[in-house]
Amino acid sequence: MSDPDPDARTVLVAGTASHAGKSTLAAGVCRHLARRGVSVAPFKAHNMSNNARVALAPDGEWGEVGVSQYVRPGPART
Repeated sequence: MSDPDPDARTVLVAGTASHAGKSTLAAGVCRHLARRGVSVAPFKAHNMSNNARVALAPDGEWGEVGVSQYVRPGPART
């Protein structure tokens, strides 16, 4: 595994509880940065939700993603 790009910028949004607004805040930060021309890539590392949406996988097969992963690219403008 190669070392991370030293020029890469990372923002982590963390909280101590569910439904604290972390995903909403992350989407807002991504949208703010995207409007200023910054390339953003929102990602939710672990989804504890029972709610899922059907999505097309990179290999062309259908699968499921968590709701917050499904809706975040829209508001974040990615």
